[in-house]
Amino acid sequence: MEAAIKIIMPAGDARHNASESVDALIAGDDEKAEELLKEAHQNILAAHKVQTELIQSEAAREMNTGTSTKIPLLFIHAQDTLMTIMSEVTLTESMEKMYRSLRDSR
Repeated sequence: MEAAIKIIMPAGDARHNASESVDALIAGDDEKAEELLKEAHQNILAAHKVQTELIQSEAAREMNTGTSTKIPLLFIHAQDTLMTIMSEVTLTESMEKMYRSLRDSR
């Protein structure tokens, strides 16, 4: 449970960072928009690190004991949340590049 929360919380923060980044860009604050996207990536990285450590730990345990554990629903939700928000942050970056391109070509 604790590990799932350690994935969900920074992933949610990354979603918030990405949303605020778009708002900053539209408001004309490119520097703030870039900083918020950097924060989004740092939050994604933190969540992904926890996820990777859990998966590696479980894989090692299965190899050593030959048994697997039940995966809690909250952990599945955490993984789903992380992957969805990773996609959202990537899409936000693309949208911001497109916005800048259109804005700068005027």
